[in-house]
Amino acid sequence: MQKEEFKNFISKIDGLINEESCYVLYSLLKDLNMKADVLEVGAYKGRVSVALAMAIKERNDKSKIFSIDFNYFKTKEEFLYN
Repeated sequence: MQKEEFKNFISKIDGLINEESCYVLYSLLKDLNMKADVLEVGAYKGRVSVALAMAIKERNDKSKIFSIDFNYFKTKEEFLYN
């Protein structure tokens, strides 16, 4: 997936990590030359999780992604204030 297409898609998902950083993580995992399961702790609303899942899908391997978050806050502002 081209960079601008990726950033346009990922920008539709709320997150604390910007689109450029998501693209870097996506690219690193996509180009990794080995099967690698991924664990993300602190996923918030899943922006990075989706980016990583897209990379795994494009690699067409059997890697898995596990995404965990214990977000008890109702709004992004409450989360950031904490």
